[in-house]
Amino acid sequence: MKPIRIKMSLAVLCMGVIVLGMVARASALPINLDTAPVKFGEDTSQAEINSIISSLLTGDPDAWVYKSTPSSDDEGALASSYETDYSRDTENAKISYVGGPYVDPTLSPVYLLAKDGAAKDNNNKTHAWYLFDLSALGWNGTDTITITGLWPDQGNFSHITIYGTPAPVPEPSTMLLLGSGMSVLALIRARRKAKKS
Repeated sequence: MKPIRIKMSLAVLCMGVIVLGMVARASALPINLDTAPVKFGEDTSQAEINSIISSLLTGDPDAWVYKSTPSSDDEGALASSYETDYSRDTENAKISYVGGPYVDPTLSPVYLLAKDGAAKDNNNKTHAWYLFDLSALGWNGTDTITITGLWPDQGNFSHITIYGTPAPVPEPSTMLLLGSGMSVLALIRARRKAKKS
């Protein structure tokens, strides 16, 4: 009886290690002045930005899925799926996936607009807004995005907007793995009981 419990305990321990390994693999996508934008500009007019975005997207440029503004509630269809934390007087931002539906880069291109509140500064390497192709940067829709140093001399975020197509709620791979492991353990137990009978 004891060897069976030891084997079951080892199997559960192995599943726990696998699950922790999967969680630890989550990574972050850094965006900074070294990250090449698809487009950038000095005109902070949203109409101007929308005309550029509409040339890249197949849909309506006003149909963004997530928008975050410092000191305001998040907006859009995926407002409850992501959370943005601003730091250092809103010069840096971290976008985290918190659960639920997410933007799926396999369904359509995904773009991130980072917009400053001011049009110009004294640095000719910086711009009032940047549009990044998150799909091309390898973002999977759930990795954390860190945005730092886009306006080192002056300026901060006016808002961040994500454009893309939402995916259905993912079935967590950990639950699938745990269910498979429990099924194997139940099968082993059933076979051992059948042998004893």
